[in-house]
Amino acid sequence: MAHSELNTLSVTYRQGYHWAVADLLASLPSLVLSGWLLVGTAALLANWAAVLVAVLWAASGPVVLGWQRLMLGAMALSSERNLPDEHDRVNRAWANVADAAGLPAASTTVWVMHSDAVNGAVNASGYVSVTRSAVEAFTERQLEALIAHELGHRLQDTATRRSVIRWYRWPFELLVRAVFAPADRVMARLHPRLLRLSNRVLAALRYSSLGAAAATTLLVAPAVLAYGTAACLLFAALALLLGPWGSALALALAATQLVTRPRLSRRLEYLADRVVVDLGYLDDFRFVLQLVYDRSKVPGSTANATEVPALLSTHPHLDDRLAELDRYAHRTR
Repeated sequence: MAHSELNTLSVTYRQGYHWAVADLLASLPSLVLSGWLLVGTAALLANWAAVLVAVLWAASGPVVLGWQRLMLGAMALSSERNLPDEHDRVNRAWANVADAAGLPAASTTVWVMHSDAVNGAVNASGYVSVTRSAVEAFTERQLEALIAHELGHRLQDTATRRSVIRWYRWPFELLVRAVFAPADRVMARLHPRLLRLSNRVLAALRYSSLGAAAATTLLVAPAVLAYGTAACLLFAALALLLGPWGSALALALAATQLVTRPRLSRRLEYLADRVVVDLGYLDDFRFVLQLVYDRSKVPGSTANATEVPALLSTHPHLDDRLAELDRYAHRTR
């Protein structure tokens, strides 16, 4: 691809402001509730405490972003010092991809991170990282295909903005995780036993409609009880600050994020995949995706994109992703 063509491609994918606004709107319930929780809790002590917390919370984003930049810079230096061969290989691959794209390779810091996952990422401030396992698993061309996908995210220019948004929404989301964590642990232990018991009930009732209803009840009822109790506890916690109607509205708005934010992330993945096609790495990227998704299914893997329901996953299903790649490649021939 000629450099002049890539200039057009850069304009096409460099829409960071638009995607950041979309992420901001999708995260608005968590952002508002996070500030409300912190300031409202401080107000229980004194009004001056609430004002102080509000000021510190508003100023914390730039401070955290600066700290992240320092940490990423330190990890990049550590990569160059402790993993010199892998570091050089990743930077050569980045240079090849950037050259194909007509972009200056030196404008982006690329480094290798220690991880059992096979993947790459674009971090705050545009740092690009590739896991050591990915460097070891892929050929030169396949590694370039993975990095071409990360270039797609780099062109979107969303990593820094979305990192700040994630910071400002964490208090409410931490509260949600803390409330629902016991239910998660209970169901993780119960589910295998409930599944075996439901299968026995189904077989005992000769796979009849009654057996199917009984088996389904055995599986669903404990989950409804566990997560329903957690939801009631969360409602009660929010009601202390927002009142019952405010708490109900807040939870309804927050629930929409379970769908809207993952859908946005999946859209960004599809767009980043298009850069792979535009740069001519489609065949190699098919193998890369297959291995990334296969590794994510290994027990204990840190990459769990395939372990959650499709509606809530931040990454598209492998088959959907491959089909979209083929459709886009066909349109651009």
